Amino acid sequence: MAACLGHRRFLEALLRWRVWAKRLLTADESPIADTGHVQSIVTRLNLASGGAAPREVQLCPVRLDVYCNQGSETALHVAVRKGHYALAAALLRAGAAPNLAMRGDSPSSALLEACRRRDAQMVELLLRHGARDEDGAALAALLPHGGRLLSRLLSLRAYRDPEHTVNQASLEGLALAPSVPVMINWHGQQCLEQLSERWLADAAMALNLKLKLQPQLTGPALAAITRLDVSGNALSELPPCVFSSLPSLRLLAAGQNKLATLPVVDSAPLLEELQLQDNRLETVPGPLFQLPSLHTLDLSNNKLQVLPEELWGAPRLRDLNLSMNMLSRLPSEPGGKSAPQEPEPAPVTPRAPSPTWPLEHHCLWRHALEVQETY
Repeated sequence: MAACLGHRRFLEALLRWRVWAKRLLTADESPIADTGHVQSIVTRLNLASGGAAPREVQLCPVRLDVYCNQGSETALHVAVRKGHYALAAALLRAGAAPNLAMRGDSPSSALLEACRRRDAQMVELLLRHGARDEDGAALAALLPHGGRLLSRLLSLRAYRDPEHTVNQASLEGLALAPSVPVMINWHGQQCLEQLSERWLADAAMALNLKLKLQPQLTGPALAAITRLDVSGNALSELPPCVFSSLPSLRLLAAGQNKLATLPVVDSAPLLEELQLQDNRLETVPGPLFQLPSLHTLDLSNNKLQVLPEELWGAPRLRDLNLSMNMLSRLPSEPGGKSAPQEPEPAPVTPRAPSPTWPLEHHCLWRHALEVQETY
């Protein structure tokens, strides 16, 4: 009721309320009642040495996570839904669970309700106390509006890359340089229809806090990204920065999208693996095969009809998957030489009829057969 009506003092009084409670003895503890001075001395010694816990303690009898309103929401849900920031903060400090689901016809959560209200202050409060958007519902609610709040949620899926390092050669001359390699996992969100350079930079800045001193400069932040997974979404195109401004990128996974074209390939010196399967690509830019470190390229299940002749000059490519496309032939090699094709079968010349020989049947095994009866 206090959360519903917004009575902050009433709620704080309830949270401060304490009652004495006696701890029940476990099966391993002695059920003998405390008697005499000897037991009193033993008890005091245990308390002084941090041994046995006291039998009587003060507890708050208020259950913070009990469902009310016909069992559909908790006090924290009500405070967030009504925008009572002070009440929500008090409940979270007291230990209210931030990730409990709201029950009802349309399941929700405290974070989702805050995102629907576009309440940035409430969202930050919930995130500080451990709220998570595991199913991506809060992210989907923010997509139509965009903005910094959406970028903040996406940054939660940026992690330190334990296997790779930042390409220091690309950072020469920069006053602020990233030190933490970042891998971004936006796989399977199914709602991302575009990819913003600002989102990528903010995700990298979340782990390189000193770059926030100049948040308008995206170049140093983009240089920290070593792995980017945007597969399983609805992207129709990739931003140009993917192949021009990510000098530390080693893995790009963009499969299971709606990509019809690729941006201009300018510079990706360390890109080793590129996954573009299950898209709508009809052509592939030739410079893609000239990337100096690319060794794995998956273009399966697209609409490719032709391939560029740069295919034959790929410096390190060793794994190329072109299955389930519309290719009828391979491209010509540089210089005009056609790719090797299967030789045509030689014409069959008629042969003279073979002579026929009579077939004789010899039962050689019959003479060695011995039949015995057993009883």
